[in-house]
Amino acid sequence: MITVKALKPAEIDFLQRISSLYSVDFRAIGESLELEIIDMWKYENLMPWIVKNKYVATNELSKSLHYNNENFLLENPMGLKATISIFERLSSMQLPTEVNKLWTAIPHPAADTLSSEKNLSINYKYSDFLKNNDKISQKELLGDQTPEWKRIVSEDLDSSFLERDVYFKRQYGSGGYTLHRSIEFNNVEEMKNKIFNDDFSLWFVEEAVKGIPSSIQVVKSKELGAVIFGYSRQKIIDNKHFAGSEMVSLDTLSSDVMEQLKAGIEKLNPILENYEGFFGIDFMLNGSSVIILEANIRLTAATIPTLIMNDKEGDRAEYFEDFSINDLTDNDLAIGIHPDKDKCDIVRFFS
Repeated sequence: MITVKALKPAEIDFLQRISSLYSVDFRAIGESLELEIIDMWKYENLMPWIVKNKYVATNELSKSLHYNNENFLLENPMGLKATISIFERLSSMQLPTEVNKLWTAIPHPAADTLSSEKNLSINYKYSDFLKNNDKISQKELLGDQTPEWKRIVSEDLDSSFLERDVYFKRQYGSGGYTLHRSIEFNNVEEMKNKIFNDDFSLWFVEEAVKGIPSSIQVVKSKELGAVIFGYSRQKIIDNKHFAGSEMVSLDTLSSDVMEQLKAGIEKLNPILENYEGFFGIDFMLNGSSVIILEANIRLTAATIPTLIMNDKEGDRAEYFEDFSINDLTDNDLAIGIHPDKDKCDIVRFFS
């Protein structure tokens, strides 16, 4: 059974485990495991916003944030390269004796290694993460609730792709770095060289659909079952890059729309059956019609901003990435600081 409720962090059972070390590392979402993206450091400091009196892994940028909860922060240096996971850096630290579990919002191969080295149980392994976030498997499960799509075969790649409005997506991708639109390219060779590099097997093509780019935030656990706890209208740059979201009351969605979303989640049950944690459903909303694009079975960029809004019992807030620190107002909460400290990610509240 799927319920709908604007959950607060204190109501989520797996955030209350005293013996767990809580962590976030976005590097393994499918686009940045090997890319030198310095934004990865700012995300490492998100978990203290939604847990209280717990052990939390952060880095030194957390000193610039004013958390609303007290926690035991295990700060570790950012390191020389942004590709180095927080879990790799934790391996050299002496963990508190009380900690016997590692809770990671987004798996990483180094998290599996850390749990083995430190003899910690782990909530979500990287192999399960890859299986759950296989976009082609998701498409097959969603059936007619997702846009028309097909696997890419090299001999099919001709100019007809450029004459249509389609997206090229990666089987294990997530976000704008593994997403390309046909209108970006002038000819077939440019398309092949920029996207595939002769590796076609990991890609599929999806028809573009019209509507409002949207997402719902969902949590699943044995105690709660599956709960839809947030709805966002996404801010998308250049038709593919996520830049933030407008979070509004769940009451904004009609019962018809909500039933379609619930049906989509039910279809994804084979990959959700043994999962405990957060996930997001990205979809296009065209009137009362829902077209589901994909599921991100992990904490998403909108998860923590939504929980913060729910904790304040608000009906509307906005989440902005890379916001100028000089432009902050009294209605803004900086939840993540950019490494150069001139930009931050914010939640802006509306009364």
